[in-house]
Amino acid sequence: MNTSSGVCCRDNLLISAELKQSMPLTPLASFPFRRGALLVVIALLGGNISVAAPAHSVRANGKSGGASKVFEDARSRIYQIRTLTSDGDAENSTGSGFLVGKDGLIATNWHVVSDNILDPGRYRLEAIRTDGSHLPVSVVAIDSMNDLALLKAADETGLPFTIYQSPLVKGDKGFSLGNPSGIGFTVVEGTYNGVAAKSLRGNYHFTAAINAGMSGGPALAGNGDVFGINVARRTDSNLISFLVPANKLAALMDRARSANPTPEALLGEARQGMIDGQEMIAADILGSSPRMQKIAPFLLPAEYGTASRCGGASSKEDEDGYTLESVSCLAELSITAGRKHSVSMMWSEYRVVRNLGLDAFRFASRLSDQFTSDTDDGGERKVVGRYVCRNSLVQLKGGTARVAICKRPYKQLDGLVDAHLRLVTLDSSEVGLVGNLVLIGFTENNVKRLARWYLESIEWKH
Repeated sequence: MNTSSGVCCRDNLLISAELKQSMPLTPLASFPFRRGALLVVIALLGGNISVAAPAHSVRANGKSGGASKVFEDARSRIYQIRTLTSDGDAENSTGSGFLVGKDGLIATNWHVVSDNILDPGRYRLEAIRTDGSHLPVSVVAIDSMNDLALLKAADETGLPFTIYQSPLVKGDKGFSLGNPSGIGFTVVEGTYNGVAAKSLRGNYHFTAAINAGMSGGPALAGNGDVFGINVARRTDSNLISFLVPANKLAALMDRARSANPTPEALLGEARQGMIDGQEMIAADILGSSPRMQKIAPFLLPAEYGTASRCGGASSKEDEDGYTLESVSCLAELSITAGRKHSVSMMWSEYRVVRNLGLDAFRFASRLSDQFTSDTDDGGERKVVGRYVCRNSLVQLKGGTARVAICKRPYKQLDGLVDAHLRLVTLDSSEVGLVGNLVLIGFTENNVKRLARWYLESIEWKH
């Protein structure tokens, strides 16, 4: 998921991997950034990472059985989902899935099967039962914003899982099932801990050792009913996993039963989820007032929206003649949009540079170095085009800045672009501000709205 690498700070992005047992290592991670003190790492549970998002579930009580009974009851209805190359049957990635309809409807994560839709003709899908038998499957419905997909197996007529709409009670026991790293079907006991803080999608926090390859597997209450779908985990901590709430799967199932989609229609469904995701982030940020922080003469947004994760850092570079203090924030849904690309991610940073004794020319040179560093137009050329940039002088609240904005389009996802805005102030030889705003997979309209918000939020307080 090099999505963020673009013109941005590729080395400063730590991308989370999916729980899809993929050969490509981090296809759909959550776009973690490391800038100063800010480090966020969420991995999808597909072949690469597993992320769990909570769904509707039933309360597990003392009467229900343990892990062995849960697994025995579920084993005929869970699968390993494999993405294979069409020309040679080489394994590209793996995840997990489970039966949700008597007509052979199987649920999994979008990131587990995304290559089949985003790179049509190159891959095929199959499901493997716990007894080792194989069956071909095809995608019939997609909710990319919630990282869900439904597959159809023509000859599968087993008893589907029951989906519940209401969540467990915090502290209830649950069981996650899947096939981690292809080593065999596994049941993992864990604890339901409610809706994860700062989750725009309302994913559940599930304390359990969910691993790569378990993406798309079910999370079961003690009575065997599905309350969530494995989707991701934190890679910088132990046992912090996430589930998609099962009620979101129920809504997708209603749509799948009445549809016979074409490949173009499925790509449209995936694109619409990405449009909805970036709209959710923009509405969250623009609909609230940021918490402001004063650094030197600048008043800057230090936290915004309900779901941003922010941090700061400072360094004293005596040998170079200046000090640096920064604040950065990340708001993201990290929706898979192609090999090494995820969208619906926004990262912002402000760096305040103070002069410790440099002459005006050398200080301006240091600011220019900060302004032009970390540029990268990387990315899969099948997914994104090249960046096109323009520069201008902008009058901010209290001073003037040089601003550059670079944008590149997504080739299959009409209307979505990556954008990178940079700014550097020009008015003082004592202190300067360097800023970065990175928008991954946004509409042109929301790029304009968020860029304006970013620039208008900066104030000088002399």
